[in-house]
Amino acid sequence: MADSLGIFKTGTLMMEHVSGDVPAAVPADGGDGLSVPLLVVLTVACTLVFFRNIANALPPVFRCLFMQRGCARLESSVRMSMDRNLTALLMVLPFCLVLDLTGIFDPDLLRGLDTGLHLAATAAFFIAYLLLRLAIYMALKPRSVPDSYMLSRKETWNFFIIMFLAAAVTGGVSGLLHAGKAVAELAILLEIGLLYVVMLVRRGRILALSCNPFTVFLYLCALEIVPTGLYVAAALIL
Repeated sequence: MADSLGIFKTGTLMMEHVSGDVPAAVPADGGDGLSVPLLVVLTVACTLVFFRNIANALPPVFRCLFMQRGCARLESSVRMSMDRNLTALLMVLPFCLVLDLTGIFDPDLLRGLDTGLHLAATAAFFIAYLLLRLAIYMALKPRSVPDSYMLSRKETWNFFIIMFLAAAVTGGVSGLLHAGKAVAELAILLEIGLLYVVMLVRRGRILALSCNPFTVFLYLCALEIVPTGLYVAAALIL
């Protein structure tokens, strides 16, 4: 029966000849799998290089979490303020790495991208968010800037540092306990959300030292809620 169908001929399976070379195997991540380890190595290297600056900045930053006067004390020292700014800057890309690895920022627009491209896009969105905040701040900056306005703005970086450290520790502990990606994502989201609410309350109290409640509300809406809302919307809608 096989011979009548022409499938076999003289004991040899007849197969259609395919012209051209067989394509080589392509890595599943498009060859970008080294992007995450490289960023981790870069983060560790920067931490070691600037360890003294980071160690000098962290104690006053954590005091700001528990004491409202801690922010004023930190800003009164030029050295500590510069170390805090450097520490926050060094944590931007590692924070993006946490958002990427845990899937916290994973809009449909980015799904299907290679590992390296997905991480780069996550960082691009977060940096765009920071630039939008800066643009709004510059547009609404009063001619005579009161001290409370500057203190309120600098408090954002203090809480950003704490957010990153909390997220990094939670992600690390979840990995050691094999808690799963979903558990780590939920825990980090709750931490970031709680710290963000505390930051809004703290910024509002500082602004209230020189502004009426309605002005404080407008400033917080423009400087915090609008850009953050757009960033969250990008993660959910795109």
